[in-house]
Amino acid sequence: MKRVYTLICYGIIDEETVIETNIGRNENNRLKICEVSQGNMHIQQLKPIEIFEKYTYANAVLKQDAHIK
Repeated sequence: MKRVYTLICYGIIDEETVIETNIGRNENNRLKICEVSQGNMHIQQLKPIEIFEKYTYANAVLKQDAHIK
């Protein structure tokens, strides 16, 4: 199984990028996820689809072996 997310990022991403960060629940809104100091490590590969003036429309692919608890 492969997790692919479609997203809109603020800023320009003009090439494939790898993001490695800890993510977890937002303290103020449990329905949202954000970067946290202590959380689950995730590695995602961002692939731009289309670039607009200030935003990038992209796919984010979660690497299968990246979810580390």
